[in-house]
Amino acid sequence: MESKSRSQGVKEPQPRSQRAAAKESKSRSQGVKEPQPRSQRAAAKESKSRSQGVKEPQPRSQRAAAKESNSRSQGVKEPQPSSQRAAAKESKSRSQGVKEPQPRSQRAAAKESKSRSQGVKEPQPRSQRAAAQESKSRMRVESHSLRPLV
Repeated sequence: MESKSRSQGVKEPQPRSQRAAAKESKSRSQGVKEPQPRSQRAAAKESKSRSQGVKEPQPRSQRAAAKESNSRSQGVKEPQPSSQRAAAKESKSRSQGVKEPQPRSQRAAAKESKSRSQGVKEPQPRSQRAAAQESKSRMRVESHSLRPLV
């Protein structure tokens, strides 16, 4: 079989190191870009996105501010202090015929039994909940920062 393949002009099997070299030179002759170190790649990507009119990546503090002003211009309500928010929520739910607001202790108990019946995980003490939410929002922000802002 080997002699047959040779007579048909089939290439000799090459050691792996040569194969890689051949592949590289072939791709070069086809105008394929040289592989770049990762740091350069990021820089190239950035300049490319800039030339396409993509906004500059912003520091996180600015991004939050921009997001806030953006949502305001879209007619989104101003962020309210939590005390007002609760009051607004309460009056809204009353006008929709929703049951009377409950004292917080009862509300927590009702929520607990409801979530358990739906197979939702056990309620967490408030301190843990805040921590979980914080890491969640942090993840969300980081996943945004990987994409160029459009």
